[in-house]
Amino acid sequence: YTSSHTIYVDLLNQLKEWIDQSPTSRFVDIVVFNYDNLIEKAMENVYNYDWHSKNKQAPMGAYYSGKNLRIYKPHGSINWGREVMRKDSHFEYKLIQEAFHEFNQIELAHSFQFIDPDIIATDQPKNVVPAIAVPFKKKTNFEECPQEMQVEMLNAINNANKIITFGWKGADENFTNLLTTNTKIDEVYLISPRAVSNLKKIFPAEKLRPFETTFSYFVSETPTLEGLLAGFEHS
Repeated sequence: YTSSHTIYVDLLNQLKEWIDQSPTSRFVDIVVFNYDNLIEKAMENVYNYDWHSKNKQAPMGAYYSGKNLRIYKPHGSINWGREVMRKDSHFEYKLIQEAFHEFNQIELAHSFQFIDPDIIATDQPKNVVPAIAVPFKKKTNFEECPQEMQVEMLNAINNANKIITFGWKGADENFTNLLTTNTKIDEVYLISPRAVSNLKKIFPAEKLRPFETTFSYFVSETPTLEGLLAGFEHS
């Protein structure tokens, strides 16, 4: 989790170049299901994004406040925290068994905050836990995603006309069900070694564009993504 070069940097560089060619008509919304903060680091690298300058009263708004490129993380993130609300002031785990014993007794605040000190440093330490959705086989909601981000994400889904997935099997039914509400989606690109995706059950075959390759190869090793963006009708 450093500012070193990652595949996300390559991705954002190409998206930025494409957007900048027609900034009044090109918009990109990125949904990240992973918990890591690689996309945040890439934003710092490509867009010189300064998370400190964003509204600290509503820090999550920094993800979707951009004019042409916005980010959503429906399953939470390791650099998000929710404050632990307890009547007593003692909150310390010395053994992992204690953590599980205490789990059912804690109450978490509904608000979210950055907990990565490299992004925002808090003046007063608070007891927080990472806002990460437990990786069950089926996730039933987006409770580790701020409500306001969910609203913005739904709006983005309803306005999308093309989808590109990288290594995503579409196993999250709660999210894929949202895609069915949009009748404007005309192309769905499936980028993965086997192009396996549950989206094949949602969209008709004529809308699907499978690419049996890896995320890294598609973005960095070939001009495939560049050519794909250049060929979009609504560019």
